[in-house]
Amino acid sequence: MRGRASRPTALVALALAAAALLVALPGLARGQSASHDLFHRYYQFWYNQIGNHCCRNEHCRPTEARWNAEAGQWEALVLGRWVLIQPSQIVRDDYGLDPFPSVCHNDSGHVYCFDPPGAQG
Repeated sequence: MRGRASRPTALVALALAAAALLVALPGLARGQSASHDLFHRYYQFWYNQIGNHCCRNEHCRPTEARWNAEAGQWEALVLGRWVLIQPSQIVRDDYGLDPFPSVCHNDSGHVYCFDPPGAQG
């Protein structure tokens, strides 16, 4: 009896995992990260310092960041490499994901916007 009771539970868990994968696949096929979908409600309001919209429904996500004291600028990890962030690329207004740094970029790694950790906007 005990073995039979756990079988339906396992099938339900498998079905839920399969459903979650099917929901995630379209975004992954377009190159989106799950974190973009999760935080899109914030990214859609982002503009950089020169007034360009940041979110193009792709490649906006939390990232790693560090302060480059020599350059006096932020660096962000984009596509596996550290990229120096220009002041014009920093997100304006207070729509950031404090305290998590985030970045929006294209497929070649060009940064549209960057939100530094603990940004005040």
